[in-house]
Amino acid sequence: MMRYLYGDMFIVSGYIFRIYNHPNPKKFVIAYPIYKVGQRNELTKDFDRKKILKQYLVPIGPGVNFPLIKKKEIKSYIQCLNIPLKDTSIFFNYFLQIKRRLEKIGITHIGLTGSGRLRLNGFIIKNKNSDIDIIIVGKRNSVILKNRIDEIFDDKFVSYKEFPERIYFRRKLKSTPHFIDMKTAKEFESQKTIGILNNKIHVNITPTLNISGYLKKPKIKNLGLVETTVRIKSTKYSNTVPGYYEIECYYNGKKIEKLYSNFFYYLLGAENGDKFNVCGELIEKDKGRDKEYFLSLDSSGLYKKYFMNKVS
Repeated sequence: MMRYLYGDMFIVSGYIFRIYNHPNPKKFVIAYPIYKVGQRNELTKDFDRKKILKQYLVPIGPGVNFPLIKKKEIKSYIQCLNIPLKDTSIFFNYFLQIKRRLEKIGITHIGLTGSGRLRLNGFIIKNKNSDIDIIIVGKRNSVILKNRIDEIFDDKFVSYKEFPERIYFRRKLKSTPHFIDMKTAKEFESQKTIGILNNKIHVNITPTLNISGYLKKPKIKNLGLVETTVRIKSTKYSNTVPGYYEIECYYNGKKIEKLYSNFFYYLLGAENGDKFNVCGELIEKDKGRDKEYFLSLDSSGLYKKYFMNKVS
């Protein structure tokens, strides 16, 4: 039985999709195309993502769309937690090194997603130094990771806290750049569950929760992209992806109380009281007599224009 976890991947119509959201509707999965499958299982990102995505977008409110893929159309489902343990590749050895560190501090339910996971299924990717994108599942594991993350680092697996300039340039030079300044790199990005293995392999460890349920259709409206300053009020729900911060923010007379995201970029690293300049989509939720407002930095929106830079 498929669990449809954040990080799981599958093939539909010659494209590999990855799940970035949960919960998922009963007969559908919310997922986004990340690779095109070519001859001999070669993967490429050289395709029109917007064109492919448009085929699956379903509006759930004015300006709010989600890509819903029918479960019955899914081929070759790849579970991040179900890893073939007999692989002998160098990359798989890298994964095992991190997995053992996590198990040593008591973390279970450790999976792998992204290009590394696809390689283990026989797909060919030209980039030899792919990232290691690890997924850990469950509230207990996410708490352990937050409280004991420093224990998994050593001279071979180094935290970006030691080299904030490297995460600064990495974010700017990726094929899908995430623009940050040095203050943000040092005080926000480098505080996350990321590091460098053997001085060359980027490791990203993402905690997530296996939430069950259906996509509901609240009365919501996208008011467009806005830039504003927010103060983090609570990080209780931002320690897993997807997640959200409780924030203090006013924009054009509107009280904004939450900042949602399904990107690792914007979650996990903030502390209560931190202030950020944020560019995201302002979402209005109609609750009858009242209206609720929140910022969304979600992959279903104009994600290439988002930013979250620390100011204090």
